[in-house]
Amino acid sequence: MKSKNFFKKSVFAFMALGLLCSASAQTVSQTADFEGLLSQPETNWHGDAHGDFYFQSGAFKFLNSYDTAWGGIWSGVAYANISTGEYIDSLGYGNQYKNVAGGGAEGSASYGVLYNTAKILYAGDTLQGVTLSGCHMTNNVMLYNSAMNGDAFAGDPFTTGDFFKAIIRGISPQNDTVSMEFYLADYRDQDSAGHYILTDWEWVDLSSLGKIKQLLITFEGSRVGQWGQNLPLYAAIDNLSVEESPTGVSDEVPAVLCRLYPVPAKDVLYVETQEQNCRAEIFSVQGRKMAEHRLAGTQSALSLQGFAAGMYILKITCGTQVSTSRFVVGW
Repeated sequence: MKSKNFFKKSVFAFMALGLLCSASAQTVSQTADFEGLLSQPETNWHGDAHGDFYFQSGAFKFLNSYDTAWGGIWSGVAYANISTGEYIDSLGYGNQYKNVAGGGAEGSASYGVLYNTAKILYAGDTLQGVTLSGCHMTNNVMLYNSAMNGDAFAGDPFTTGDFFKAIIRGISPQNDTVSMEFYLADYRDQDSAGHYILTDWEWVDLSSLGKIKQLLITFEGSRVGQWGQNLPLYAAIDNLSVEESPTGVSDEVPAVLCRLYPVPAKDVLYVETQEQNCRAEIFSVQGRKMAEHRLAGTQSALSLQGFAAGMYILKITCGTQVSTSRFVVGW
């Protein structure tokens, strides 16, 4: 599956020591699986009262916006437990709650339905944010039918050059934004052998977004008209998960006031601390120690020569105080 992660520069801000010490650590995975929200099988919920409403699954809150006009229209996030992935012409927009795989990911019943713009909030500590491991995504049958068979809005079926993708933006506690793309259908390759429309659940790694407090998911496609996108802007999501702390590295609340820059780093990571004579350890997200440094002063430069691009964990120990922070090595 093809996807690209695009990093934007951000800077870790100084934070008050008392505030940091009052926060709680997040060490257990909390997954939004949408199970238990519906009491009956083969049904859906897409909003029932005018206005904005957040519903919660796992460690996340999902925004649903419902308008009573036109018999009831919605956007944002809904949920369903429909087991079939067949598009039925006579249902019209009744198909919008189905996904092509049928049912939830990994054999579960329920899943989320995304339409237009999805706003998702982390319900835990938003002062520090949380690193996500990822989620499952697949196509909604509305998009699949449009791409395979064409429709009155999008025109003919997909051909070479067409695509449909999700743009996933992670917003940090400092309001920095990191974005990545996930292609749900990709016909851009001149060789038709490389064309695909996703028909099963696929895992999307979200760890490169860093620590986030919010996700925004929007959609873009190749069929654009006078009034914007002509493709049905739907997808399905399941098992949105918080990343568990790697073995041997606890995701502790930072007790040492420190600043890391630049983010993403390349050859050197600069570290500023309040204390002197500290020890810095760099771990992979799998928990393997990559490097160890002694920090004699309050300002240090840590070499990243030989580090592959990706997410790493910096653990700083000053006496009995310990701080752990994630940082990104860019390309």
